[in-house]
Amino acid sequence: MALFFHLLRRCRWLLFVLLSPGWVLPSGAAAQTTPPCDYSTATVTLNSVGGSGGGTVRYLLTDETGLIRQVSSTPTFTGLSGSRSYTALVISHDGTATGLTAGGALSAVSSTCYNWSEALILRVCVGNDEDGDGVTDEQDRCPGTPLGTPVNAYGCPKTRTTCDYSTTSVTLNSLGGTGNGTVRYALADSVGTIVQVSATPMFGGLTGSHTYMALAISHDGSVTGLTVGQSLSAVSANCYDWSDALVIRVCVGNDEDVDGVIDLLDRCPGTPGGTPVNAYGCPKNLTTCDYATSTVSLSTSGGAGNGTVQYVLADSVGTILQVNPSATFAGLTGSRTYMALSINHDGSATGLTVGQALSAVSANCYDWSDAVVFKDCVPSATCDYTVGTPITLQSVGGTTTPGTLTRYVLVNPAGLIVQVTNAPSFATAGLAGGLYTAYGMVYTDDGSVSNLETGRLFARVQANCIALSAPIRLSLCVPCVPRCVPITVTRPINR
Repeated sequence: MALFFHLLRRCRWLLFVLLSPGWVLPSGAAAQTTPPCDYSTATVTLNSVGGSGGGTVRYLLTDETGLIRQVSSTPTFTGLSGSRSYTALVISHDGTATGLTAGGALSAVSSTCYNWSEALILRVCVGNDEDGDGVTDEQDRCPGTPLGTPVNAYGCPKTRTTCDYSTTSVTLNSLGGTGNGTVRYALADSVGTIVQVSATPMFGGLTGSHTYMALAISHDGSVTGLTVGQSLSAVSANCYDWSDALVIRVCVGNDEDVDGVIDLLDRCPGTPGGTPVNAYGCPKNLTTCDYATSTVSLSTSGGAGNGTVQYVLADSVGTILQVNPSATFAGLTGSRTYMALSINHDGSATGLTVGQALSAVSANCYDWSDAVVFKDCVPSATCDYTVGTPITLQSVGGTTTPGTLTRYVLVNPAGLIVQVTNAPSFATAGLAGGLYTAYGMVYTDDGSVSNLETGRLFARVQANCIALSAPIRLSLCVPCVPRCVPITVTRPINR
C-alpha cells in the first residue's frame, strides 16, 4: 500500500488535549440487562485448586477494563463495594514478577517464567443500586441513568454524543443549597478528574470536544482534595455534601470527521466514523498488517522553508519511539500499530525525544504533517543469544593510533544505548528480549565525544572524528522453563 507524508510549512501554535475515551450504544441496539449478583458481601473468598512447582502464587482481582484492583497471597478479596463485575485470576511465577501491582494493567504483568489460571468472572453487589448501573445509590452522582448506559465510577454516562455548548466558557444555573457552609463548583472530566474549581457555576478556557461532569459541593471548614488534577473521590471535609452531577458535552472548534478531536489537533483527518481513536485522532489499532519487516521506509512529499525536518515514529497512544533524519525506522519487533509523522521546526525543538508524548513537543515555529498509521508484524526471529548468556563478538581492524579510543556499543530497538564496553562483548542480564544492534567505534580522545552513555540516543553520539563499523543485528530471547502449572479458581458451594 502506498504510504506517504504530506508536510505543510506553517507557523502556528498547537494545543494538544488528551480526550477521555467514551462508548455509547449503537443506534437501535437493545439495552443490556444487569447481570445477576454472585456475592453481596464486601469480602469474597474463592476456592483454589491445582498448581505445583516451586514458583510464587498470587491471586488477582481486576475490573472490567483489565486494571488490577487487588493482589493477594490468598484467594480472598476485601473492601469491595457497589455493584460491579470483576475478574479473578491466579498467576504462578518464578523469580520476580513486574507489573504485579494494584492500579496497573493486567497486560503489563511479566516474569521470566509464569503462567496464568483461567479467569473467573464474578459480580459483587454491596449496597442499593436503584438504577442498576453498577454504582450504589450512596456513590451515584447521576441517579436514574437509563439501564444499559455505560457509566463511570460515579454512575454518570461516560460520554454524550451531542454537543450542549460550542463556546470556551459555560455558565450553568445553580439552585437549592442551605446552611452556612462554603459552596464550590467543580468541573471534572468523564472519568472524574477535576479540571476546574470555581466559586461560581462558570467554567472557562474550554477547548476541543469533551464530555464533562459539573457538580457543586457544600462543606463546613476546610476541604481536602478539591484541587485540579485530583479525583472527585479524593475530596473530603468534616461535613460536606455533593449535588447530583450535570453531564455536558462542550465542542469548541471544528471536528469534520466527528471523532472527538478537533481539526486543529487531528493528525488523522478523515478517520471513518465509529473508529476508536487516540488523543491525536488516529486509529488506536489496525487489524491488518502493512509490513512484515523490522525496517520500514516511508515515502515523503511536500514541505517548504528553511526549517529542520525530522521524522518521528510513535506508538498507538502517541509516545515517541524513534526520531530520525529520514523516514526509515529500524529495529521494529512484534505486531504493533504505529504512528509516523514528520515535523518541520525552526531553531531547537523541546520534547522531541524518545519516551516523550507527541503533545510535549514544542518549538518557536513548527508544524506536524498528518500521521501515517500502519501495522508492522515482524515474525519471531531465531535467537542469536538468550538473556543471561553474554554476547561475544569478533573485532577486526580499527586503529591503535595514540589519541584515539575504541569502544563497543549495544543499542536497543528504540535506538537507545544500553551498554558501552571496552571489548566486543556485552552482558545480557536484565535486558529485555528483542532485536539489538551492536557497533564498534573509534573516536578521537580529545574530550569532544558527547552522548556516548547508556540511555542516550545512539544517533546523537558526536565527536570531532568518529569511525563506525557496520551494524551487527542480533536477536536476544528470554529463556523460559515451563515449570508453572495453571491453577483453577471456583466459587465455593456455600456462599
